[in-house]
Amino acid sequence: MKPKRTVKILVTITGIALLAACSNRSEYAYNETAASLYYHVSKDFEYYYTQFQQGEIKTKHERGEKEFDFGSGKAEQLKNVVAGSQQTLALLKPSKKAEAFHQKLNDYFQLVGNDFVNLLQTYLDLNCDCPEQKDSLNQEIHNLYKRISLLEDQCLEEQKKYIESVGGQPK
Repeated sequence: MKPKRTVKILVTITGIALLAACSNRSEYAYNETAASLYYHVSKDFEYYYTQFQQGEIKTKHERGEKEFDFGSGKAEQLKNVVAGSQQTLALLKPSKKAEAFHQKLNDYFQLVGNDFVNLLQTYLDLNCDCPEQKDSLNQEIHNLYKRISLLEDQCLEEQKKYIESVGGQPK
């Protein structure tokens, strides 16, 4: 899944460069800010998911009495990153041409900042030796990752349409 992530980030960056050629500075500024917000949330989301997938994020039962470990506080950190991005996105005033892209980004932030963070926190808080419950949460997180990945694709499609509508030429 890493190559797909790299392609998504490159498309976003390419979108910024192509929009720079546009004569409308407000459209360029909007896209630059929105793409930057997406990039930071996407990078952090992918980091936490990868750590989860590699077994670096442990349940409370697995962590035991350790005061500090990789798992404690991670869901809250990601939630804060997403919340900051959502606040900034809410301050942006998208043009009519940017509205669909703006809405997809908002949907993406909601899915990562609420659904993923809540599931991750539930997993972190699991304080029993209960493999069925852990496996169920694990599967839910993996399924949610797939949904988020599809939404990322939709965000990039909307960004491409937006760039084309304001005079950019995405490939």
